[in-house]
Amino acid sequence: MAVENVLLLEQRARRAVRRAYYGDGLFDLIYGLGMVGGAILAMADRLSLYFMPLLWVITVLPAAKKRWVQPRTGYAAPAHPDRRHRWPLVLLTALLLALVVLTALSGQADQWPLVRAANVGIAWLMRYFGLLLGLLLGGALAWNGLDLGMPRLVAYGVGFVAAGVLTVWPAALRLLAARLPAQAVAGALGFGVVGIIMALVGAVCFGRYLRQHPPIDEAA
Repeated sequence: MAVENVLLLEQRARRAVRRAYYGDGLFDLIYGLGMVGGAILAMADRLSLYFMPLLWVITVLPAAKKRWVQPRTGYAAPAHPDRRHRWPLVLLTALLLALVVLTALSGQADQWPLVRAANVGIAWLMRYFGLLLGLLLGGALAWNGLDLGMPRLVAYGVGFVAAGVLTVWPAALRLLAARLPAQAVAGALGFGVVGIIMALVGAVCFGRYLRQHPPIDEAA
């Protein structure tokens, strides 16, 4: 019984740390801006730069936490996810790296027989990249939101899944493409809209956090 109580307390502590990580709104703000940047790159057909939004998130988010959160309420980074929760991040990273590498090499198809043989894979990846991205991102966020009892994360997840489905839904693409310059723009639009909403919600949450939690030295 004592061991079970200790494990339960540890589980609650880990959950509280994870909730606090999302509570200040910085995750929403920085992640949302990164998604907007990714949508802009897609609209501009700059596929070889798709790694930039991921680089933005993994570098700017920890720095922002240390700059604005640590002096106020302290900053405890969540523990590394276990194997059960790590697979969406692994798959997303592998998907982004594969897209960048294959896109960079595809222009040299005449000189690289291996790349010529991979053209079918490149075409498939390019066709379903938005869907895969939406399912992975949306699934991870929705799972986190349900686990932590945070409805806004669930809403983001649903939005990203819907954006991913939009990229392969012919009727929706035709409807949007009739009002937009290209189908690629129509496919990226959903991700950009969800990213904007995410960033706006994050900005509101972060502003409220700053008002409610002045730096510790000022509060003293």
